[in-house]
Amino acid sequence: SENIRNHQIELRHDNDFLQFTDRYYTTGNFISYRWLLDKKKYKRQNSIFLGQEIYTPSDIEETDISKFDRPYASFLGLNFQHTVTGKDWIFDFIYSFGITGEYSGGEWLQNLFHSAAATDSRIATWEGQINNNFTNNCYFNYFKEWKLSPNPFSIYFAINPSAAIGIKDVYIQNDFAFYFGKRNSILNTSAYNQLGVLQNELFFCFRAGYRYVAHNTMLEGNLIGDSSVFLVEALHNLILINAEIYFRRGRTDIKLFYNYSSSETSITENHLNMTLSLARNF
Repeated sequence: SENIRNHQIELRHDNDFLQFTDRYYTTGNFISYRWLLDKKKYKRQNSIFLGQEIYTPSDIEETDISKFDRPYASFLGLNFQHTVTGKDWIFDFIYSFGITGEYSGGEWLQNLFHSAAATDSRIATWEGQINNNFTNNCYFNYFKEWKLSPNPFSIYFAINPSAAIGIKDVYIQNDFAFYFGKRNSILNTSAYNQLGVLQNELFFCFRAGYRYVAHNTMLEGNLIGDSSVFLVEALHNLILINAEIYFRRGRTDIKLFYNYSSSETSITENHLNMTLSLARNF
């Protein structure tokens, strides 16, 4: 009973500062609360999370909008997630409601950080950022995995088709993932933020995916109409690669990801950033 925890609080931060860049998807901050539901035929759990994403062009000191390679954009969203887990599969649904533009707070937060950092006096201009607008979106994920080798050094292979439809994002995607190390089953692993029975884990994951993008509000503006002064067209084809480390000890989960994305527009470059997540189960 000491290893059973039905609730979790997670803090997650995305940033590209370790790549010595400050561009494109440069910062993300998220706080999540998850809880396990009463078990019926399948394991089910919910979560709510508040997230803020900040996007900037590659030269944050440039004031001439015509020289930008992407617009300034910020998003603040409240999300609800429902997860259903079977013996070797997961279905995951997220509904997101949020705002873009100055009201989302990205300009204020980034400039506060840069003005407070003793080693960085650059203040982003935030000229022509994407307008204030409301968005809502639905995200669908399906995971199917196979155990290729058992613990103490297990190997799992997973496929992960997903899709998004709404005002903010419209895309379809498929990922392939390999997990290596001491990992619990799909019903109890931190790989999928599973609650309930907790056992220590330490494993690695290599993930590669292809996304077909039909619309990206952070580049192209609001899908139902946007009068922002500067917008760019998103490329339809996107390659995503992740190297991930997962560590669970006692009631604490720690995750460290290294994320690669190919160019999102014809005038931007590929991009690297990192994710650090700290969660406490109770």
